[in-house]
Amino acid sequence: ITVDEPSGQQIPWMTIALGLYLAGVAIGLGRIVAAEWHARRLRLSARPLSSDQLDAWRQRLGVRAQVEWASTSVVRTPALVGLWRPLILVPDTSVQDSSLLEATLAHELTHVQRGDLLWNLIGMLATSLYWFHPMVHHARRQWRLNSECFCDDSAVLHLGDANWYSNILLATARAAVQPAAPVLHMAR
Repeated sequence: ITVDEPSGQQIPWMTIALGLYLAGVAIGLGRIVAAEWHARRLRLSARPLSSDQLDAWRQRLGVRAQVEWASTSVVRTPALVGLWRPLILVPDTSVQDSSLLEATLAHELTHVQRGDLLWNLIGMLATSLYWFHPMVHHARRQWRLNSECFCDDSAVLHLGDANWYSNILLATARAAVQPAAPVLHMAR
């Protein structure tokens, strides 16, 4: 099978297939680069929090990796970013909520302990290389879901109260779906 070019030359189907495959890989790799760029922007927007509570939870969970944590107005829910220098981010609005901070540390430090950031990168690379295969996308979604469930189970185990933790998750989910407050930008 060949495709005629306007110049009269024919392009073999393998060249077309390879071009499509490489375009898909480039899009997948571009998503990884965009995610890293976004993580760097989040890090720059963050304000460090006191490390006492973080260090206590690191010791409690046996996490040896150096982890930072900070607050930012950019995120609506807690997040973990940074493969080489993990950073736990919490919304500025939750800095005064000690119960949310405890739950966040228990959950996010479990991700660090398990190496989930590296496994997530491996999953992103796999979906970049095998973008055409639906089972790869399904497996990655399942892995992420299972990872979140495991970290939730670990948090409940260390915090001791499943009902309390589920209420924290519900409050966090509600905060995530509320529209952001309108910001009025004024000229100087």
